[in-house]
Amino acid sequence: MFHRLKAAVFFHPEDAYDMQQRRIFMRFLLVPALCVTFLFGIADLIDTDWLEASIKLGFAIFLLAVLFRLQRTTQPNGWYRLTLAVFAVLLVSWLFAGGNNGEKMLWLYIFPACALFALGHTEGSYWNIGLYLICLVVLCFEWPGRYSYSVPTILRFFISFAMVIVTAAIYEGLRHHFHTRLIEEQQVLLAEQQRLQQANARIERLASTDPLTGLYNRSILVDRLRANLASTCTTGSSLALILCDIDHFKGINDTYGHLVGDEMLLCTAHLLQNLVRPTVDWIVRYGGEEFLIVLPETDEASAVQLAEQMRQTLANQVFQSRGATIIMTASFGVVSINTAPANTETITHLLYQADTRLYQAKRTGRNRVVATASSMICPAENEHVQVQAPVQ
Repeated sequence: MFHRLKAAVFFHPEDAYDMQQRRIFMRFLLVPALCVTFLFGIADLIDTDWLEASIKLGFAIFLLAVLFRLQRTTQPNGWYRLTLAVFAVLLVSWLFAGGNNGEKMLWLYIFPACALFALGHTEGSYWNIGLYLICLVVLCFEWPGRYSYSVPTILRFFISFAMVIVTAAIYEGLRHHFHTRLIEEQQVLLAEQQRLQQANARIERLASTDPLTGLYNRSILVDRLRANLASTCTTGSSLALILCDIDHFKGINDTYGHLVGDEMLLCTAHLLQNLVRPTVDWIVRYGGEEFLIVLPETDEASAVQLAEQMRQTLANQVFQSRGATIIMTASFGVVSINTAPANTETITHLLYQADTRLYQAKRTGRNRVVATASSMICPAENEHVQVQAPVQ
């Protein structure tokens, strides 16, 4: 417990929050100090106490200059020190003069809090100790012209002034200690919040991503399609869908195993991704060997052209894995829409049309693109589906 109290009271590192608080404190302190000093100076003028009036009015002018300068400087500590030094000289002079019944020494009790709040716990404590030692020198020795304080008054002053200094130091040290702990706890909470946000983002990404291909899965299909449809209605542009299915995939799985099938799916996903616009189009692994390519701001003719490019790219790809050499082919169904309500019925209709056209491509020989019931793009005569046995 003692070590914690010692650390709180005697260790006071600088931070931006403390600097800002000091700046605010000094602004609010200097304004009333300026007003009070000016009024006391006017009162001394009325009483024809020219020396006191000159000192107080001069100090008021000094405070006004400091207040003006603090509004424009980014390094205020030098001005804090100058203000405290002038204030300390003024207080010591009042202690030396005594005033009526020695009441001017009472102004010294203001200094400890001002020093701590202006310069922080460590430097402020040095200033307080320094002023305390100066007071010892002034009061414990006889000086010509010094006010004659009684011994009990001097003892009471030193005891009470020491208690004020220690109490202010403990308060400021504990204040900073608990403030530092609060900042540390806030940083821990912020780090934990960021960790949770990253974990949530990772969970959402895993929930919406196919673990094999890295493409989106069907869990986000409806929401993203609805957003694309809404944008289509707003801009008046077209939206196209391409549904792709790898030909004879079940036979490939049965012949070469699921590992080869998985590698073929991954290869197909990469080939398709390389053909779409990375920041506009998006691909969903729609089923086991089916891929849905969503093309915002794309009409049917452009979608058919892209589907044919995909078909040719896959047909020209010779897939080799684990001793198997396979010429990949795929069938494509294309559908597009200009304006339609961004609702589930529209999405269901689009997916149904794409699936119907894909089925027509499958039924009419595979390895082709079907965009409408009456139009299709067939492979050239020299293109065919080929599944070779493992190379011996």
